[in-house]
Amino acid sequence: MHSGSGASAPNLNEEQYKLIIRLLLEKTDWTVLLTGVSGEENVVNTLAADFPEERVKKTVGRFSLAELFTVIRNASLLITSSTGPLHLANAAGTPLLGFFCPAKPHTPTRWGPYDQQQWAITPNLDWPVICELKNCPHGGCLNQLSDDEITEILCTQRLKTIHK
Repeated sequence: MHSGSGASAPNLNEEQYKLIIRLLLEKTDWTVLLTGVSGEENVVNTLAADFPEERVKKTVGRFSLAELFTVIRNASLLITSSTGPLHLANAAGTPLLGFFCPAKPHTPTRWGPYDQQQWAITPNLDWPVICELKNCPHGGCLNQLSDDEITEILCTQRLKTIHK
């Protein structure tokens, strides 16, 4: 899981990422790697705090780009928002689940994974047509995704396709 985005695009909130970690620990026997770049230590530490260290590993600032690509290529799944690691996963053929703002200029049509567009998730919003990232009328459009929607997308849809 790569929870950082450099504030370049809308992102899930801390509680949404924690829900996803909890679901992965309940539904799989996987180890969850929390990746990030230097400077994202606080976010990753907060996400990992409530989970067992043997199942949730913090790897912030640990990998070069080439090493991160190898980690992603060998992963069972990458979960992130609109970030560079999402494109690395798509290029490597690694299953992914990406979260995107549905408004311009952040749409998954423009910035999503070309080969896995069906796994670029956006909340259903009536407006705006143009993203107002700093002044989002929704308080962060991705906050509009409910726990039930995230659970359905991850557990009933995405994990099911990986474990065929």
